[in-house]
Amino acid sequence: MDVVVSHVYLGGEMMEIITKEEARAKGLNFYFTGKPCKNGHVSPRYVNGSGVCLECNRTARSFESREKQRKEYIAKLEAETGKKIMTRQEAEKAGLRFYFNGKPCPNGHLDERMLPYGHCVTCHTEGCKSWRQNNREKALQSHYEYYHKRGGRERHREWRKKCFEENPNLHREHYQRYFVDIPEEKKEHRRERHRQRMRQRWAEDIEHREQRKLEAQLRRRYLKKATPKWIDPNVFASFYKEAAEKARQTGVKHHVDHYYPRNGETVSGLHVPWNLQVIPAAENTAKSNKMPEEFYGANHTPPIWEQSDAR
Repeated sequence: MDVVVSHVYLGGEMMEIITKEEARAKGLNFYFTGKPCKNGHVSPRYVNGSGVCLECNRTARSFESREKQRKEYIAKLEAETGKKIMTRQEAEKAGLRFYFNGKPCPNGHLDERMLPYGHCVTCHTEGCKSWRQNNREKALQSHYEYYHKRGGRERHREWRKKCFEENPNLHREHYQRYFVDIPEEKKEHRRERHRQRMRQRWAEDIEHREQRKLEAQLRRRYLKKATPKWIDPNVFASFYKEAAEKARQTGVKHHVDHYYPRNGETVSGLHVPWNLQVIPAAENTAKSNKMPEEFYGANHTPPIWEQSDAR
């Protein structure tokens, strides 16, 4: 014979067992099944929603639970952004210029804030950029007065000199931080933005376009004069193929460089296979028109080319 239980004593009080549908029909806010929830609480449950246990809700809203959730959120956000979360008061005590509180600004930017007023860095940058675009004459005049009338140039030179005295590798670290150690998506975004600017300048600046055409024409004329007539032009294709392969394998752009510069101050190198080498683009730019002894050192070995290299 089954026994039907209609009441249960809970904490010294008698609780009536009622289903969710019956409680909803009577207009009640809670119902009671007399069975423990998934966390083991024998407590009334909310009629609305998924029937959350009243004790579970109180536990989730407790100070200990909220503090645990806050610490987990802070740890996750610090791991994603790589920035330590602190308050404005903590940053002022530490003598910092910027701090990160982990909260978006009114415009939705999740970025660092500036002391002493807590302005968002992104909002400040966009506001300054917008003001300079709308007040170009005032911006140029202010820049001129700062650098030429109020000693801004001298102060900037003194600051740079002090920075280089404290850290001689400042330029190298800056290049590594802002151009090398960044995500590949950001690198591609910069490349695409540069390509768009070059296309726009090529389309709008007639003087620039004609100057580039003239430089290309003079370079072709020089290479033609600097190449002996008995050299097979097909031998040069292997060098450009090698540069493309290295760029594809390493992800670093490579150039075909003249070991002895083609337009040096004292020497004009020939455009011949044994005067060509494939090097990274950054190295080629730094080498410029310097002689190899000046750039690489006296003991540097020149490139070796054999007839079998022509592929």
